[in-house]
Amino acid sequence: SSQLKMMNRTRKSFYKDIIHITQIGELSENGFWSKINYIQGAKLKEHMLELNSTGKEFTDYSVKMYNEQNDVFSKMANAAHELRRSGRKKILIFVQFVEDAYDLSLKIPGSIVVHGALSDKDRDAAVEGYKTSRYWCAINVNVLGTGFDDPLIDGIVHGRLTNSVGIWYQHVGRGVRIHPSKVDVDLIDFSGNFKRFGRVEDFT
Repeated sequence: SSQLKMMNRTRKSFYKDIIHITQIGELSENGFWSKINYIQGAKLKEHMLELNSTGKEFTDYSVKMYNEQNDVFSKMANAAHELRRSGRKKILIFVQFVEDAYDLSLKIPGSIVVHGALSDKDRDAAVEGYKTSRYWCAINVNVLGTGFDDPLIDGIVHGRLTNSVGIWYQHVGRGVRIHPSKVDVDLIDFSGNFKRFGRVEDFT
């Protein structure tokens, strides 16, 4: 469960009270969020997954075993192509490791890889190319998960395993921006996060 608090105990604050809380479900029901179609990508084996010392993430080794034993990236590439064939115009993919992003990109012509180790110039060019639809698919490693706003994203392929509900919430949020030409967003999950956390519209 979550708890909402005013962060004003140690400093003077103009605001004293919370008088209204808008739940995510209300935003969705009233058309301020795009409808999300959650799709389980495949039934994947998870017995090899182990949490690290923080409990918020899985160990790199166990994630790599999960991806390898489930042939996750072939499935994700097929999912991206299927979204494209079904009429989805702008796909965002989440993966955990840079080398996997580049390997996956080879399976998806018209995609671009975005990660934090790129120079500012190269990262800006990649993001701009994606936003202007020069690339129809962006394969992202810990860059576009928060603060990135492109209302035309109408397909997400999720392969970034986490035990953090906050990360899942932020990633799903990349697809919910509304746009006059967009009806909804398909989210295909290969990370198991949907099974762990469920629909973000149900968060309170």
